[in-house]
Amino acid sequence: MVVDAWLREPLPALVVAAPAAPAPAAAEEPPTPASPRPLGRTGMLVSPLAISGAHEPRVGALFRAMRAGCNLFFWEPRYRSLGVFLREARARGATPHVVAGTYHASERAIRADVERALRRLGRDRLDVFLLFWARSPARLEGEGPRALARLRAEGLVRAVGFSTHDRELAERALGHDPWDVVMVRHSAAHPGAERSLFARAAEAGVGVLGFSATSYGRLLGGGVGAADCYRYTLAQPGVSAVVSAPSWTREVVENLDVLRRPALEDVDRARLLARGAAIREESLDFGRHVRRFPIAPEELLERELAAAPVDPAL
Repeated sequence: MVVDAWLREPLPALVVAAPAAPAPAAAEEPPTPASPRPLGRTGMLVSPLAISGAHEPRVGALFRAMRAGCNLFFWEPRYRSLGVFLREARARGATPHVVAGTYHASERAIRADVERALRRLGRDRLDVFLLFWARSPARLEGEGPRALARLRAEGLVRAVGFSTHDRELAERALGHDPWDVVMVRHSAAHPGAERSLFARAAEAGVGVLGFSATSYGRLLGGGVGAADCYRYTLAQPGVSAVVSAPSWTREVVENLDVLRRPALEDVDRARLLARGAAIREESLDFGRHVRRFPIAPEELLERELAAAPVDPAL
């Protein structure tokens, strides 16, 4: 199997002398199963940690994550190693949940994206399908939502939703058909969703996926690790899972600690909140002293963040 080959360690090119007998390998600690959470009203139970294939983690690391209890993966067509993993997992009888989506708006293009994903992954149905990059009410009205509702009715997708940075836009859409899931930015540097969005989603039975929990890496450092950032988002009522985007196997393993220890310790929470407040103040200070636009610094920050061209999987 191709995955088995990826899992083997490479042999040295030249053996100069007979190596010493290896020390007995320590018994690997059995993985602790994750406590799954309901994804809104979809009927799905998902691991609190989702893994994106954006930075091409190794296939072996993805299998390691699945063995540790991760059953939710964020896929786009350009994610090669995650595609290999999902096909191999299916061949072995495992069917982890897949979140995919589209940047298109017409029914024809959206349907084509769904059918292409099904072919690429060898599946009959996608678990969650999102309209990416929702920035205006028009994106969440009309042809796009109607197309998703039909695809759901036909059984090609199980649940439908959208991703956005705009909390007000998300909140207005919640509770209206066809939305089952919302993927929204949240971190200690951008905690605005805590004011009302998360509670509104829980009330409407809409599953919440958090992304950008590390604020694109700006929160990391000073004693703050990625796992603490994920724990912070997962501590919010109504959040089903948080999407991580590891690059290296080491990062995958570090992130999996969230499944073993989901609670954020008080001292770590205080450190994270202090760092988040500093990052936010730094951005506001930039607006006050550099840009000097004739608008409030808080409004300037929100405009800059909303306009940032970022990958919604990160």
